[in-house]
Amino acid sequence: MLWLVLVGFAGLTTVLVATHGAGTRATAPPRRLPALAIGTESSWAGAAMGTPAAGAAMGASYPGRTEYRLAGPLPELATTAHAMLLKDVHAAARVPSIAKALGVAPAKVLVEPVPGQPWRYGDGMSGSVSSGCAVALPASSTCIPPQRPAGLPSQAEAERIGRDALAGTGVELAGAIVRVDDGFSAWNVAVSPKVDGRIVVGWTWTASVGVNGAIDSASGFLAQPVRGDEYPLIGAQAAFDQLKDLPQIEVAIACAPDPACPTPKPVVRTVTGGQLALMYAPWADGKGAMLIPAYLFAVDDGSTIPVVALPARFLTPPDRGPVETKPGQPTQPESVPPAPPASAAGGAPAVR
Repeated sequence: MLWLVLVGFAGLTTVLVATHGAGTRATAPPRRLPALAIGTESSWAGAAMGTPAAGAAMGASYPGRTEYRLAGPLPELATTAHAMLLKDVHAAARVPSIAKALGVAPAKVLVEPVPGQPWRYGDGMSGSVSSGCAVALPASSTCIPPQRPAGLPSQAEAERIGRDALAGTGVELAGAIVRVDDGFSAWNVAVSPKVDGRIVVGWTWTASVGVNGAIDSASGFLAQPVRGDEYPLIGAQAAFDQLKDLPQIEVAIACAPDPACPTPKPVVRTVTGGQLALMYAPWADGKGAMLIPAYLFAVDDGSTIPVVALPARFLTPPDRGPVETKPGQPTQPESVPPAPPASAAGGAPAVR
């Protein structure tokens, strides 16, 4: 994998770190981020839930070459944004209220000892679909359509149950994006709350609502986001330009050298808009995580593509790890000398 650059393939998300310059602070520049492990399958499980379009898949993969175009001018967006630090909480004190909201015993709610403090009940999203027919049926046999389990609530009722349960676990519903997927034998409800007023890619709470409205499985995070340093951003146009230059994986065609051998035409994906968002970014060494500014581009196929919005001078190569901190405390990255100034703005960074 290239440093913080991953081409979406076989269903993985396309993530790109843009590297063009931007203005710097006149004094006390924001600190360099630790090496980040973004763009991996584990980091992006559930990231599609954080997109503005309900049901949209993120960064769909296409065979052959992909060409990105703009439908029109990109919107004018903020030129700076805060990174959000993730502060650990006392997990044992939170588990009983989560279990009560889900209607299960506290012992069934597990909190992972990893950055962000993800918690879970059950095995994740539920549901299954069966054709109801064996493969080798006699010609005279009748195929019985699959039947939903008795007592399964309607989609609207399942959404209400999922919302109430996840609100009880501590997620903020105001302004959140809520998605409901049909698992056939269960309804899978996903809530992506806003943080600091922005959509967050990869920061999602889930609940699977089954027969009689029972919560079959659920997941979320305990860590609390707090404001960190404020960073200059590269700009939406520079981020889109980087997207166009993204290295691509092309599928080889088994043809002998022949002028008549067809050349695959590029798949054109049109970017229809963009907004400033945040992205869940674990540290490469597994010792921390944070939410970093990113541009979220909407594509005409209903998907979205995140592009890291920070200049390269604030990003650390993977061979440089974060500074050790005390457990439970938010972590600020190390200081980095300012690049030659292009503009002057802001003051000293602070956690608020």
